[in-house]
Amino acid sequence: MAFRFRYERLLQLALQRERQQAYVVGQKMAEIVRQREKLQSLAREWAQARQSWLAQVERGASAAELSSGLRWISSLERRIDEQNLHLRKLLSELDRERAKLVELVKARRIYEKLKERHRERYEERERRAEQAVLDEVASLADWRSRAELASEEGVAQ
Repeated sequence: MAFRFRYERLLQLALQRERQQAYVVGQKMAEIVRQREKLQSLAREWAQARQSWLAQVERGASAAELSSGLRWISSLERRIDEQNLHLRKLLSELDRERAKLVELVKARRIYEKLKERHRERYEERERRAEQAVLDEVASLADWRSRAELASEEGVAQ
């Protein structure tokens, strides 16, 4: 009889849930990368706008042009602040999703260890049963050889 783990379905379910959670974590990480790139793009745009505004100041641009440039720079600063806030929120979500993944990995490992212990017990029972059969065969062979020896001695007398 082959080994069959009683909780194999639960182990497979735990493995499936772990894979799904790993996918969720991967998606969150990809989103964080995209949002960081967006933040870097905004920072570059802010630096360029600031350089442009400073060049306008040196050139002696009109007050309206300078005011417009400052409004654009302020708008970029607000977008950068919002992007930073959004990024912190995503990082917090990633931490929660990773914690879930860690718990799912622990659950799967528990089932795997249980399966291994059950397999070891099964193999030990199989070894004992095989040894019992071998002992019985050896005992019968010994009994038979003694019986034949006794019958030969009885015939010889």
